Amino acid sequence: MLEVWPRNWHLGSSHILGQQLDVVPFLSAADASSCLLVPRTAHVAVAGVLAGVPAIVTDVGGMAEWFGCGAGITVSATDPAEMADAILRLATNDSERELFSAMGTGIQKRFTLEAMVDAYMDLYQNSGSET
Repeated sequence: MLEVWPRNWHLGSSHILGQQLDVVPFLSAADASSCLLVPRTAHVAVAGVLAGVPAIVTDVGGMAEWFGCGAGITVSATDPAEMADAILRLATNDSERELFSAMGTGIQKRFTLEAMVDAYMDLYQNSGSET
């Protein structure tokens, strides 16, 4: 089905690349990512933010809480006009896009595997010392 859509959409030259394990190069080329209604697809927007791509997400599941970190815009899931306004806002505001991008890059640096392991080790090592 996906192989038929690009021809029907008249998008010109397009290619179906199949399964990609490393999507960061693709996400990095985007101006923004979005996650509309399905919370289980939020990982796409999260991966985009970690690649420095601002996100537009709806207030379903835990997305509003996760994206409240300043790396994107949260809109109502029941208001298509608000989503359209957010898309236009990011499309026309370079400084805001750059700010959101920097926030995402900061999150990526803060939550590296090494940093998370160190934090858990510190937690375990100090968990009995305060009692």
